[in-house]
Amino acid sequence: MNNTESQNPTRNHTLDVLRGLAIFTMILSNFAGEMLKAPHPFILTVFGSLAAPLFVIIAGFLVGFSVLNKDYPLSYFLLRGFLTWVIAACIDMFLWKSYPFISVDILYLTGLAIPMTALFMRMRIPFKVITVLLFFALAPILRSYLGYVEKPSFPLIWKAEFFVPFEGEFTVILKHWLIDGWFPIFSWVGIAFIGAILAEFRLKREVLSAGENKFILLLGIIFLSLGIFFWKDEFRLAARGNYTELFYPPTLSYYSTYLGGILLLYLLVERNSNLKIYTPLRLLGVSPLFFYFMHFLIISKFIAPFFGKTAEVEVYLSMEFFFLTYFLLILFCLFLAIIILLIKKRFPNPPFLVKFFIGG
Repeated sequence: MNNTESQNPTRNHTLDVLRGLAIFTMILSNFAGEMLKAPHPFILTVFGSLAAPLFVIIAGFLVGFSVLNKDYPLSYFLLRGFLTWVIAACIDMFLWKSYPFISVDILYLTGLAIPMTALFMRMRIPFKVITVLLFFALAPILRSYLGYVEKPSFPLIWKAEFFVPFEGEFTVILKHWLIDGWFPIFSWVGIAFIGAILAEFRLKREVLSAGENKFILLLGIIFLSLGIFFWKDEFRLAARGNYTELFYPPTLSYYSTYLGGILLLYLLVERNSNLKIYTPLRLLGVSPLFFYFMHFLIISKFIAPFFGKTAEVEVYLSMEFFFLTYFLLILFCLFLAIIILLIKKRFPNPPFLVKFFIGG
C-alpha cells in the first residue's frame, strides 16, 4: 500500500491518477474525432487509444475489489450498471439525438460489464481463466463468421426537432453488441475480467511472494513486448467515420500492448501517487462519469455545430488551433473538478444518485 492510501483509506489514489489519465486521453481522442481531419497524427492516435482499455480495466478492478473486500450483493452491481446505461442513453438521445442502445459506446459496455464482472468474481480460478480465454478467442471467430462493419449504425431519433421512426434491424443491433459496435462484448468484457483478476492479486498480496512488484513489472514487459512484436505485421490506423483508433477491430496484439503498458503505468504511479505532477490527473479521476458526460456536452453543443464533421459545412481545425482549444477545454474541466471538490467538502454525504454521478 502506498503512502497516499494510508493517509486516505477511502480512496485508491493510484486509480484516481490512472482514471484522470484516461479522461485526458479520452477527451483528446473524441475531440480529434470531431474536429480534426482524419487520419490523425500517429502519436495522437496512440495516446487516444489508451483511454478505452484504461477505463474498462479500472471498472473491472473496482468491481473485483468491491466483491472481495465489501461483499456487495449482485443487486448493487445491477443498479450501478443500470444507472450507467441511463446516462449512456441520455447522451445518445439528448446530445447526439440518436437512438440509444445501438452503437454500443463505452458506457453501454461498462454498464453491462459491471454485473457480469461481479458474477465472474464468484467463479473459481480455473473457470475464470477459461472464461477470459473464451471471450478473447471467440471475438475473431465471430467476426470471421458474421462479418465486421467499419462503422456501427447510428440512426437519428430527432431531425430538425421532428421524431424519426426507427427502421433498424434487430440482428444488426445484436451484432453491434457482440462484435462490431464501438465497444462490443467480445472481447472488451474480457478486459474488465482482467481488471477484476488484478484486484484479486492486489487484495491477496500478503499471501503472494515479496517480489510481487517485480512479477507485475516482468508481466508488463512481457505483454508489451509480445504485443509490439506481433502487432507489427497487422498494425493499421483503422478509421471509423472521422475517428482514427487502433482498435477497429481490437486484436490480441492491441490488447497485449496496452495491457502491458497499463501494468507499467500502474507500477510507475503506485511508487508515489501523491506527486504534485499528478494533481490534475487526480482531480479529474475522482469524477470520471461526470467528465465523460460533460466533455460530450461541450463538444456536441458548443463546438461541433460550428466545426468538424457534424457542422452544416465541414470545417476542420488546424493542428495548432486544435491543441489550443483542447488545452482550454482541459483547463475548464480542471476548474469544474475544483468546484466539485469544494462541493464535496461542503456536503460530504450527498444523495446516492449525486454521488454516483460526481464520484465518491
